[in-house]
Amino acid sequence: MIIGGDGFIGYSIAQALRKSGNKVITTSRKPQNLSESCIYLDLTKDILSWEVPDDVDTAFICVAVTSIDQCHSHPEESRKINVENTINIASKLADKGTAIIFPSTNLVFDGFKPFCKVDDSICPITEYGRQKRETETGLLKLGENIAILRFTKIFGYETPLVLKWIEQLKRGIIIHPFSDIALAPVSIDFAVNALIKIANRKSYGVWHVSAKEDITYEELARHLARRVGVSQQYIQPIKAIDSGLLFESIPKYTALDTSRLRKELGINPPASFDTIDSIFGVHYKDKG
Repeated sequence: MIIGGDGFIGYSIAQALRKSGNKVITTSRKPQNLSESCIYLDLTKDILSWEVPDDVDTAFICVAVTSIDQCHSHPEESRKINVENTINIASKLADKGTAIIFPSTNLVFDGFKPFCKVDDSICPITEYGRQKRETETGLLKLGENIAILRFTKIFGYETPLVLKWIEQLKRGIIIHPFSDIALAPVSIDFAVNALIKIANRKSYGVWHVSAKEDITYEELARHLARRVGVSQQYIQPIKAIDSGLLFESIPKYTALDTSRLRKELGINPPASFDTIDSIFGVHYKDKG
């Protein structure tokens, strides 16, 4: 079962599982998406009367308010989804013996220390991170069949910011990436592979999924300029504090220690620029 099967991560998991022959049930709160294999569930509402379908072996809980700004601006509404009802759903699943796979975030750490380990103390400084910490704590109390995967930035094939930058660079338009915000990007395919592999092997506990190293958004933009074949003069970086935007935190480090992933599952973290090329390489040159 994919809780939130029409979201970015949930949809990708469902597609991959179905392609490999698994029977998949998803949930959605959108009436137009409901079908025999997609049932109604809205985590903004009271879900105590909601019943888990029979014969669900594994559940991926992918519903979340992931916007840092939205969690900061609307803490009560986002907490209802990210904490209260996520734990309520997980409790119902655990009572039926269902294994639970939960995507979390590197933002359970404060970003002041590089390559945090799975057993390092978590110390979030954003509302989103605090909600994820609370949810992680609640889930781990439900039993042993719980896997929590803390992800760094996940890029999909239609990530608007990067596609916009590529198009602007091709047209000779100056872009202004942040010079002081880090990311350690992984692709959605890499993320889904890790989630499914951990579920199939029933390898529970806490996992870190990250690129090998941090880069800044400026470094990302300069890499794109090289790949597109335009001058670096079109990159004019700025600091986050000078952007006029409000940031709840600006972590210096996001890349995580992935020792467990490598040792137990043989999954090696990608280099950050390799992630970017694997996703956006098709856009570097004009088709035809």
